[in-house]
Amino acid sequence: MSTTTSTTSSVSATSTACGGSVWEIPTTDAACAAVISGNITDVMDDCCKDAKVSKYDNDCGIYCLAQGQDVNKLQSCLTSKSGNYHDVFCNAALNATATATATGSKSTSSGTGTSTQSSTTSTSTNAAIANQPVSKSGVGLIALLFGSALMAGFEAIKQLLQQTQPYSFILGVRDTEKTRIAYDALKFDTSKHSVSVLPLDLLDLKSVQSFAKQALSELGQRPLDYLFLIAGLVASADGPGPHGSQWCESYVVNHLAQHYLTHHFAETLSASQSRVVIVSSGAIRGVRGSDPRTLDVDLKAKSGANAKVVYSASKFTQLLGAHYWRRSLPNCKVVAVSPGLIPNTKLAQHSSLGLSMDMPDAKTVPEGAQNILRAVTVDNLPADPEQIFLTSWGEWWPKDVYALSLDPALQDKWCLSKEDIEKSEPVFKE
Repeated sequence: MSTTTSTTSSVSATSTACGGSVWEIPTTDAACAAVISGNITDVMDDCCKDAKVSKYDNDCGIYCLAQGQDVNKLQSCLTSKSGNYHDVFCNAALNATATATATGSKSTSSGTGTSTQSSTTSTSTNAAIANQPVSKSGVGLIALLFGSALMAGFEAIKQLLQQTQPYSFILGVRDTEKTRIAYDALKFDTSKHSVSVLPLDLLDLKSVQSFAKQALSELGQRPLDYLFLIAGLVASADGPGPHGSQWCESYVVNHLAQHYLTHHFAETLSASQSRVVIVSSGAIRGVRGSDPRTLDVDLKAKSGANAKVVYSASKFTQLLGAHYWRRSLPNCKVVAVSPGLIPNTKLAQHSSLGLSMDMPDAKTVPEGAQNILRAVTVDNLPADPEQIFLTSWGEWWPKDVYALSLDPALQDKWCLSKEDIEKSEPVFKE
């Protein structure tokens, strides 16, 4: 059986030669930067067009303003031409442009200085990271994530660790050692931020149960500001279900385990008035025959359904779960968000998906991460509570796109109670 999973993918560590200040671009105008390595200096000269290119942090970093182009174009050029998707980063939304104008002469300066500019603000109508909300705890924002070893999840956290707003992250991942090494390599300001890495195997619901207990214990009486559900699996339904489950692996990872974990945190989420961010996909439109009755067949272990069919079906049930929690947690904000098609991730490289960067909605890893983070800060939530799907281009999908998921009875069918899950899944009888 061909399998691709975010929980087993290794995390690429960024450069460890420079300190944490390299992640702080020395300007508040819209700009992109990179840790200096490989061909990035030449790539900067090429991609920055007429904008001045400057080195900073004792020549550890290099940056330029987004002049004559928006951040999206500048970032895409830098990542595609350098082949580096981890050490290129920006300080503004994808559609932001620098307010400073190019002087007509271009050179590369060295040291810790900044580019000459006429203003210190950037223009943006769709800020994804700026102006982070203040935590209810008053001591920083607290976020719980699982599946954060996935490249887009790792990149999203990396971008947040560059912010002045303090963050405390509790991560659930399959390979704790590699994940700790990757985050340690970021050299973030540990006096401001904290990252706790706990073991979690989404194919084992007992592991989910154990992770929830550990995370709740670590959280203590502090409020939980965000819950991120990022994990994903692409696999056919040829083999047996995990731990004797009647369901295939993709269904367990993409929906059942996430739903079961959310049950454990439901009380805390409600009391904290948390925002729940569920990383979804346009694949939810691919339910076989547009008939939800096919879910009962395709998601079963040994059904023989191919990976693409199973992925669409399992992501659709995940969206049913998003609606379920929207109804069950009225004090919380629940947002399903598509990061876009990101070919340069292990998840997307499954042969059945056939993703490439020339597709209309293709995104780089940093772009995908910014799309996820947009779901954190967006405040123009639709008046219609059923309109919860935020697209990778920053718009709220009309409900008719995912009309099949709006049936409360269907949502309840695929969103069992915590007790019913524990009664029905064989792993709890082992």
